[in-house]
Amino acid sequence: MNTLALEDLLAGKAHAFVGAHSAGMLELVSSEKTIKADMVPETLLFDVHRLGRLQQELQELVTATTILVSVGHELAKTKDVSLVAVIAEEVFLPAQELDLMDITNKISTMLEQRSSLTAEARKSALRSLTQCSSPTDAVHVLM
Repeated sequence: MNTLALEDLLAGKAHAFVGAHSAGMLELVSSEKTIKADMVPETLLFDVHRLGRLQQELQELVTATTILVSVGHELAKTKDVSLVAVIAEEVFLPAQELDLMDITNKISTMLEQRSSLTAEARKSALRSLTQCSSPTDAVHVLM
């Protein structure tokens, strides 16, 4: 992990300010707490809504990635691993919002129609998918 050099900040070096700003924004947007006006410096008060949306988008990306990794893990047991890319393209790319019920149903249908997973393996994949989509799941936290 990079650390901020106080000397560089005091010397007015641009890279130190960029690093401090980037670290602060990442901490703010990746926080589990919903961004509110009392959490941001005054200079960002007009951007609270945009920051909140950015935070939501980051959480959705993490959830989508976690789901794809989980499904990929299940499909690795077969020769259907390329189906993960198809799921990403056909399920996640067109989605305007992350609707877990809709995504689960679409993935379930795709696994049934396009994979060689057994019925029990498909159920296991869907259980994994549901579990990993929770923000408290260990895989989700790692992402």
